[in-house]
Formats: sequence, structure tokens, C-alpha cells
Amino acid sequence: AVPRLPDDTKTLPTPQRTISLSRLQRLSLSGNSLDCGNLLNHLSFPSGARLKFVGRGGVGATELLRVVSQHLARSEPLRSARLSRMYTGRIEANGWREVLDPKRSKHPCIELQVDTLACSSVASYLVNTSKMFTGVLNLDVESLDHDWRWKDVFSGMPDLRVLAVTGDPQEQFIQAISATRKNRKNRPPTLVLPRLRVLKLSGTRMCSPDYDDPPEFLDKLEDWLIMRCNYDLPIHELHLDNCLNLTEEDVERLDEVVPYVKWDRIVNFESE
Repeated sequence: AVPRLPDDTKTLPTPQRTISLSRLQRLSLSGNSLDCGNLLNHLSFPSGARLKFVGRGGVGATELLRVVSQHLARSEPLRSARLSRMYTGRIEANGWREVLDPKRSKHPCIELQVDTLACSSVASYLVNTSKMFTGVLNLDVESLDHDWRWKDVFSGMPDLRVLAVTGDPQEQFIQAISATRKNRKNRPPTLVLPRLRVLKLSGTRMCSPDYDDPPEFLDKLEDWLIMRCNYDLPIHELHLDNCLNLTEEDVERLDEVVPYVKWDRIVNFESE
């Protein structure tokens, strides 16, 4: 069992000594977030060990993430990641050191589950402040009935090349992905995610069934794609899978902006 700290503990105590586990290949901890962080803070192990942490309770979640990020900083950076939110308010994050498709890959080198219901800032700490995902190139995000702080996601993963989103990314997505950023030495501003080349949308509601609520998500997406071209940062590939309220004519609009549009040709409209 994970040793317990006193109930009134809010921050992790400084470890007096650490235990070296030089042959450790896999570490899995499950328990109170602060207790897991405290135990992890007293361990040292090879950078190639596979890690899994399930932290319960919002109190201490950021402390657990802080210690995890310190351990990850001693090894090769993560290159691929998958983020999802559970209906219980828990966030799950998986990471790989290889460039791969997170949706189709198993055996991540890091698995994290933390509660965020009591403290929404935990999500921002995970994707941005912790610096765990700074080197990620491929990101897969589940956005089913939950809104991510997309500005923090993109700020924490500035070198993204492939972004896959399942579900409705919500209003903040287009706003965050269209944001400009200042450059140094009086250079003109550029867009966030300057290296992004592939966007994959799955199960996304592209517009209302009767297209009667402009501007729709489809319109905003098209405007963003054109903006990328104007900044000489075009999107090379757009994948559309099982998207709602999307017609062939809509896809043709996007096809005029993106060199390669991969559409599964599924026409699925919401019932009135």
C-alpha cells in the first residue's frame, strides 16, 4: 500500500533520502494523489521504466504531476500523446517517446490519471505548466462533452505537427488555434502551432442540421484554413471521419483550401 501522509498535508515534504531502484522496468502507483507524489519523490529509477500513476482526489494532483514531470525531464522527451476526460472529472494522459499514432498505439511509457473535478486548473497544469508535453509532435484528444482549455494545450505543445480531435472541440478550439503570437526583433506576428500540417476530426458536429446558425463550425474551420495559407503555414492534410451534418458540397469547399482531404463519405445528419 502507498504510505499515507497526515490528513492536513497540502504540499509534499522534502525527501531526506531516496531509494534507488536501478533495475526497475515498470512502476504502477494508485492512491491519493499527494501520497503517490510523496512516494515517487523518494524513488529513483532508470529513465526507460514504464510508469503508471492513478491519483485520486483533487488535493495534491498538481504536486503529483510536478514530481512526475521532474522524472520525465531526466529522459528522452515525449513525442506522442493522448488526452481524454472521463465523465467522473478525471483526466487520462498517455505518452510515448516515439512519433506514432496515439489512437492506434499501445504500451505508453507514461500513463496518468488524475482527478480534476475539484480543481479545474489541474488540467492546465498537466498540459502546459508541467512542461511534460513540450516536445510532443503527434497529439490525439478526446473531446466528448468536455471542453479543453485549448489555449493551454497549444501553448504547452508548440511543435505539434499532427492533431487529432474526437468529438466536439467546442467554441474555444477555433479561437485558440487561430490566435497569433508576437515574434522578437520586430518581426511580423505568426500563428500558434506553426509546424502543424495535419488535422484529423472524428465525430465532430460540423454545423446545425439546417445550417441555420451562422457562422457554423464549418465556416470557422474554413476561415482558419484560409488564414493558415495567408500566413504561409498551410494545412497539408484534413481528415474527416464520421462527422455530423456534413455533405459532399461542404467537403468540396474545404477541398479548395487543403491539398489533401480524406473523407469517409459518411453523411450523417442529426434528427430534428
